[in-house]
Amino acid sequence: MDIAKDYFPFAVLGGISFAGALIIIIRGNVLRGRLAKLQIGLPGNLNSNIFFPKLSGSFEGLPFVVCLSTGSKNTPRKLNVRIENPFSFKLAVLKENSFSDFAKKLGISKDVQSGDAAFDAEFLLMSDDDFAVRSFLSDPAVKELIRSVFKMNYTVTFDNGGITASKSYYDPNADMDQVVVGKILRCLFGFWKKNTQS
Repeated sequence: MDIAKDYFPFAVLGGISFAGALIIIIRGNVLRGRLAKLQIGLPGNLNSNIFFPKLSGSFEGLPFVVCLSTGSKNTPRKLNVRIENPFSFKLAVLKENSFSDFAKKLGISKDVQSGDAAFDAEFLLMSDDDFAVRSFLSDPAVKELIRSVFKMNYTVTFDNGGITASKSYYDPNADMDQVVVGKILRCLFGFWKKNTQS
């Protein structure tokens, strides 16, 4: 009996597992290094999780979280900035494009109309509560905040966990800047403030 032959599959499996864990740790350290750049100018702290690092803190009295993903072959790397204060409705705001127009024609996505033709032509609004969304967007300042977020190439969603601005294919250098992320946080705070006033 050849002992080496019997244990070879286990050694291969162990080596693959070790390599996979090492890749995850290296990616986590890369993300941690990027988030550390933000810690210099934002009121937050990095968590100690080496696999899924995030920067958490408080902005204007509201808890916020900044986290990154490295992406993969089929998913883009993402920068997510979130103010963790619940909204009473769900709303995803996307840019109108030929795909969203096609999806609406097929009935795949339902578009809420805000009542502002120019705004509705510019953005796709997907929500579970048409009335609440129309009421929220009746304030021109809210629409301008949405436009501000999109000018910085982010999308925005509102749900019972809070408000999230997401940027796909973020630039590890230009976008990991406390001034830029601070602007996004100010927009998210603006949304929260407008929601509490309505």
